[in-house]
Amino acid sequence: MLAPDEKRAVLKNWAWNEYLIDLATAEGMPENARPSRLDEVQLALLALEARNRGFQTRTSPVHSRIAA
Repeated sequence: MLAPDEKRAVLKNWAWNEYLIDLATAEGMPENARPSRLDEVQLALLALEARNRGFQTRTSPVHSRIAA
């Protein structure tokens, strides 16, 4: 299983690739008959961040007790 940072790196790389494909198509490169998945990748990144924020929120009271 991948750690959240590893998942983020994979998704960011995938998003970058999708962006470059979309850009090339917009600049006149022939389409490769494949729909863009950039929106899907962006949603996955947002979901990963939301999950990570949820974990941080749940653990933050522990950190504040340790700091106190």
